[in-house]
Amino acid sequence: MSTSSVESPGCVILLIDESAAMESAVQEEPLELGQEPKSKGVSIANAVNSLLKQLATGPDFDVTVIGYRSEDSGLSVAQARWSGPLAGREFVSTKELAANPVTVETRQRRIPDSTSFSGFRSEPVEVPVWYSAKTGGIAPQVLAFQKCKEILERWSQTAGPHPGQPLVIHLFAAGSGDGNPTKAIEELQSLAIGDRQPLVFQAHMSTAKAVPATLYTSNRTFLAPGPSRDLFERSSLLTADHASALKAANVIVGANARGMLFNAKLIDIVRFLSLVKSHVQNWPPRPANVAPAPIAPSAPVASEASIVADAVAPVVDPASRSESPVDEISADALTTEFPVETSGDAEDEFTLADLTAVLERAALVIFLLDRSVQDPFAADPNNPCIRLQEQANDWLSKIAKKPTGQIEVAAISYGLDSTGEVEVRNSFEAGLSGRILVTDTELESGATHIREFEEQLPNGVGGLITVPQKQRIFLELEPTAAASPLTAFEATAAAITDWCERHSQACVPPVVLHLTRGQHSASDLESAAAKLQSLSVSAGPVALYHTIATETPHSSISYCETDIELDSPQLKAAFAVSSPLIGRDQLMQSKPALVKPQSRGFVINGKFDLLLDGIREALSGD
Repeated sequence: MSTSSVESPGCVILLIDESAAMESAVQEEPLELGQEPKSKGVSIANAVNSLLKQLATGPDFDVTVIGYRSEDSGLSVAQARWSGPLAGREFVSTKELAANPVTVETRQRRIPDSTSFSGFRSEPVEVPVWYSAKTGGIAPQVLAFQKCKEILERWSQTAGPHPGQPLVIHLFAAGSGDGNPTKAIEELQSLAIGDRQPLVFQAHMSTAKAVPATLYTSNRTFLAPGPSRDLFERSSLLTADHASALKAANVIVGANARGMLFNAKLIDIVRFLSLVKSHVQNWPPRPANVAPAPIAPSAPVASEASIVADAVAPVVDPASRSESPVDEISADALTTEFPVETSGDAEDEFTLADLTAVLERAALVIFLLDRSVQDPFAADPNNPCIRLQEQANDWLSKIAKKPTGQIEVAAISYGLDSTGEVEVRNSFEAGLSGRILVTDTELESGATHIREFEEQLPNGVGGLITVPQKQRIFLELEPTAAASPLTAFEATAAAITDWCERHSQACVPPVVLHLTRGQHSASDLESAAAKLQSLSVSAGPVALYHTIATETPHSSISYCETDIELDSPQLKAAFAVSSPLIGRDQLMQSKPALVKPQSRGFVINGKFDLLLDGIREALSGD
């Protein structure tokens, strides 16, 4: 943000959902044997306390923690959650934090340890606590944002001259329980504080670990209608300082990105909270003649009428949390570090670098179809293009039939157009028209039509049974003359890059299944494969598989270890650039007849029936 006219520090509001939705467990952390996962409320409280600890050693500005929920009586409340020595305050100076925690607890910090079976060991550490959530009831977001506006209006009356831009960080899991908050947020964002208006950044915490996160989106067009698009509209643009801090932490941020997270994981929340430090780093010291924020009325702010919650969950007693060790979550190691005087002891918090062990359960599969045949005008109903499309449609139909929320797919095809130029098609049709990457939960709406047929299957007692089947058709393309694969591989690399920007901690490398008749030259295939090999992917190199339908007779081969059985230089070239099977060690145990120690993702004139087995093994985390 621009600091040229800032003469005094601004303020930060940490706005936290305390509804019953925050009582569900966070499943993504590595756990010791017998250890129960923490709730979202506890995880958020740990992250907030860690941030407050860091702010206590940095620049002096005003901060508050506002919690909102409905009480057992049904009354909705939104108020500052300071207690102990800071009780009754709305904003407090960060310089007051260090001397005024509610308590200091001994907790167990998890640190990497290669000698441990789990990869971690625990050691005790003293942790100051300012905030503990008491959760239950609904989430009155309208009331919460009205409360933020109210206290900012009071704060502005005592702020210094030309203060820094106020920042509201909203952390939540539940939808609003008291109506649409759009108007309340717009009124908050339009509030004049000096010559600035507050920023509102919002983070929705995932309700299921399998659902991919949407982070710092720049364009609402790519968001599904509903909650994620609504959140985009209600979130402020990132400033240059915020974007720079995220990029320094290897988070990809596009132009006009907004401060919004949807279905965020815990590691995303940690990054998100660290934006506070980048926001305040250029604020000047508090002028000597400006006192810290005064004590404000401490009575709960309630809606005009009591709101009766549909279901009020049991209240969690904050004191009970000290009875068992709880891990500390730190927002360190993302943006500018505040100067801290240390005694030389090891850092006493769990850093973001340690959290990289918490991998995102996300995978990408791209079906890359070569439409070429020797004679595109022969009207052969069994040509390679038709056979390969059948395989692609079969896989896409299976993925759509049993979605997990963990897998995204793309269908890219290439051939020659009527002018003899290479034509690459990289988007779905029907309900997903224009989309390149889609989740398996969305995939069904991209089918152009459904083909019904009957299939005979073993009945388990030596006979056959006829079963009616339905197959969704996604690809129905005409064959073309031979085309170079280079442009199509460039489009594939671009799609992978886009996906990796959104899934930087994915546990599975992207998989490209190249469906081809196997007639490309070695030089073309090497150049094409190099475009994938050059990509930087945290989960490992992009996996390039081949399934080949030949036009001349060739024996069926699956997952071979060498090219000794291949009949042509072109097939040997395709084998040479094919990757080892993902999850090969596990597949050797479950499919010993098919998978050997050096098996590659390479099939000729057969079905690539192990496409998802290794991927699902990695996604399961077993």
